[in-house]
Amino acid sequence: HCESLEECILPKGITKIPYQMFWGCTSLRLEIPDSVTEIGDYAFYSCGFTESLRLPSSLSHIGDFAFARSGLESINIPNGVSRIGYAAFYHCDNVTRIVIGNGVTSIGAKAFTWCSNVNSITFAGTVEQWNAISKGDGWNGQVYVYEVICSDGTVALN
Repeated sequence: HCESLEECILPKGITKIPYQMFWGCTSLRLEIPDSVTEIGDYAFYSCGFTESLRLPSSLSHIGDFAFARSGLESINIPNGVSRIGYAAFYHCDNVTRIVIGNGVTSIGAKAFTWCSNVNSITFAGTVEQWNAISKGDGWNGQVYVYEVICSDGTVALN
């Protein structure tokens, strides 16, 4: 809950952003090193992110509530990510665009619930790959987008 923390420089070589590391750091700006492969549960819960945040291509796992209630404006999940945790981006009210990499095999329940300003979801893989992803209940609750744009077509959302 370091509300006045504006900048953090993470060391090169770090592989995980641990559980609740930056919870409530509402003024935070940081760069996630390319060595990071995992973002732990609640790691950036309720962070402001006054500038855009680039997720490294090395990332493979996004934990439960990892970015919930954060100030993100867009979500761009790299191709190397296989798991998006439960409510990972829950209530990210400023998000207007979601891009999901083609390595994702699991999207947790409520992962994007209440990202209610989203106007586009793009998946970097095919329709067949999208349909093969395990999706938890309400993964896209209160997201008013009715299709996912894939590399070879679109998938209608219920």
